[in-house]
Order: sequence, then structure tokens, then C-alpha cells
Amino acid sequence: MYFFQITLGILIGMAFVVPYLEWLGVPSFANLLVYLFGEPNGVNKFVAGFFGLIVVLIIVLFPIKKFKKSSNY
Repeated sequence: MYFFQITLGILIGMAFVVPYLEWLGVPSFANLLVYLFGEPNGVNKFVAGFFGLIVVLIIVLFPIKKFKKSSNY
């Protein structure tokens, strides 16, 4: 059940939230990385990839940690 909800949330986010934010003028994550690190080269790709990995881990691990604390498992 959770896999279905996560998949549905990702699909809704990609289909509705991202275009809406672009319409409002909010820069995408790719534009943010180019703004922070400049045009990609060997070193910038590694740093940007590491930065992206950290962001994804924070987005995924903190909710899981809070879910485990709140549940009675």
C-alpha cells in the first residue's frame, strides 16, 4: 500500500507540481545547481551529484525516521 502511495505522490508531483512551479517562475533544481556550481565540468559534476544525493537522502530519511518513531513497531 505504501509503495502505491509513494509512486502516486511522485507521479502527481512530476505531472502537476513541477509545471505549476515553473509557471510561477520558481527555478527548477537543475537551474539551481547551474546557478550554484556554474556550467558542468568534471569537478562540478561530482560536487553537484553529491549535493543532489544529500538532498534526496534528507528528503527520504527524515520522514522514515519520524514515521518509525511515531509508529508502535
